[in-house]
Amino acid sequence: MKIFALRNSVLFFLISFIYVSLKYFLSYIEFPEEELVLKIIRFTNHEYAYLVESFSRFDFSTDWSKFEISDKIIGFPIFSILIHSIFFKFFGYYTFFILEIFFFFLIIYILFLILTKFDNNKINCISGILLLLVACQIIEFGKIFKPDLFVQLNPIIDFIGLRFPRPLTTSIFAFLLLLNLIIFFSKSFLENKKNIYIASICLALLANSFFHLFFVFSVLTFFVILYKLLYEGLHDLKLKIKILFISSLIVLFGVGIFFVQQYFSEPDYANRIGVHYLSINDKYDNALEFLRIFSQIEYLALLLICFITKLYVKKKFNDNVLNNYFLVLLFFVISSFVSPIIFVMLSNKVIVSHHFLTITKFSLFLFIFVFFFFLTKKLYNNRATVYSLLLLLPIFLIYNFYYGISNLEKSTEEKKIYEFLNEKDYINSDKVLYANDFFDHVWFSLGNKYISVPSGFSSSLRDDQIENLVFYLFKTFNVTEENFNE
Repeated sequence: MKIFALRNSVLFFLISFIYVSLKYFLSYIEFPEEELVLKIIRFTNHEYAYLVESFSRFDFSTDWSKFEISDKIIGFPIFSILIHSIFFKFFGYYTFFILEIFFFFLIIYILFLILTKFDNNKINCISGILLLLVACQIIEFGKIFKPDLFVQLNPIIDFIGLRFPRPLTTSIFAFLLLLNLIIFFSKSFLENKKNIYIASICLALLANSFFHLFFVFSVLTFFVILYKLLYEGLHDLKLKIKILFISSLIVLFGVGIFFVQQYFSEPDYANRIGVHYLSINDKYDNALEFLRIFSQIEYLALLLICFITKLYVKKKFNDNVLNNYFLVLLFFVISSFVSPIIFVMLSNKVIVSHHFLTITKFSLFLFIFVFFFFLTKKLYNNRATVYSLLLLLPIFLIYNFYYGISNLEKSTEEKKIYEFLNEKDYINSDKVLYANDFFDHVWFSLGNKYISVPSGFSSSLRDDQIENLVFYLFKTFNVTEENFNE
C-alpha cells in the first residue's frame, strides 16, 4: 500500500514539474541567453511579489522609499504569502519557481485523495485528475478563439491553477479542508476529531488568505458538524463540546490575526483596493442582487441537477458512507449560495463580491464533475487513458504558452539592462530606481531596496505620500508647472 502511495506521489510530482516547468523549457528555446531569474520574474505575479520581498525582510510597512516612510502596515492578508516570504529569505526569486511546483503538486494530490473517497481505484482517480488538468488547458485554449464563451469557465482555473497566491496557496487550504470534512463523515465524531482540528487550522489559514472562501467554508463546516451531531445524537456531548471548543479557538486565532492586522493597517490602502462600506440600504440592495443572480436559469438549473443527482446516488447505491460524501459536496453548493447573502447582512463592508459567485460556480462544477466521474469510472479504468491524457496535456500547455509568449526583442533588451546593472555594480546599493514593475523586481533581485513610486496595490503608504513621490519624480525630471499644466 505504501509503495502504491509513493508511486502516486512521484507521478503527481512529475506531472506538477512538467506543468510548471514546461514554460521555462520553452522559454530557453526562444530566449536561450536569458538568465533564469529574469524568466521567473516574467512569469511571476508582480503585485504579490512586492509583498513577498518586503515580508521576507519582516517589513510589513511596504513603502520601499527613502523619502516617504509608511506609518502603518499593509492590510493584505498575510497567510497566503507567508511561506513564500520565508523561502524568499533564502532562495530569493527562485522561491517562486520552487514553490510553484511544490504547491501545485499539493493541489492536485489533495484533489486525487478527494476522488479516492468516491472511487478506490487509483488508476481511475489519476485519470480524473489528468482530465481536470486537460480541461483547464482547454479553457485557456478556448479563450483564445471564443473568449466570451470560455471565460464563463474561469471559476475552474481560479481554483485549479498556477496563479499566486490565489489559487496556488488558497486552494491547498480549501481542498485540504474539504478532504477532512469528507473523511469526518466516514467514522464517528470522536474517532475523527483530528480531522476537525485540521479543518479548523485550514479555516484559520483561509481567514487571513481569502476571506470570501473562509466565510463559505465556515458555513459549510457548520452544516457538516451540525448534521453529524444531529445524526449521532447527544451521547458523549461533553467530549464533543470540548473538541468544538478547541477547534473554535484555532479558528478564532486566525480571525484574530486578521482583525489585528486590519486595525494597524493603512486606511487609504483599503480604499485603493476597493473596500466598500455598507449602509443598511446597501445591505438590502446587495442581498437582493445576489438573490437576483442566483434566481437566473443557469444557477437554478445547475442547483437542481445537484439535488437530483444526490437523490439518485442515495436511491441507486445502498452505501451510507458514499451518500455522506456526496452530502458534503452538496453542503458546499448550498453554503456557496447562502454565504454571500449572510455575509452582506452581517458585515459593514465588502470587497470584490464577484469572488462569492466564483466560489458558487466552482462548487456546482465540483459536484457535477465528481458525480460524472463516479458514474463513468469504468471508462477510465485502464492505463491507456492515463497515457493518452499524459500526452495530450503537454500539447495544450505548449500551444497556450507560445500564444502568450513575449517577443524576443523585448527579452533581449531586458537582458541588456540586467547585465548593465550588474556591470555597473548596482548591487545592494542605496540608489533609487525609476522603472516599471518588471524592473522593480530585477532591482530587488540584485539586493537593492528603494524604488521611486511603489504600486498602490502593494504599498502601505497614504495616498498623499504616493502623490508626493510622483511630484518628486516630476522635479527630478525638471517638469515645470507649465509643463505639468499642459
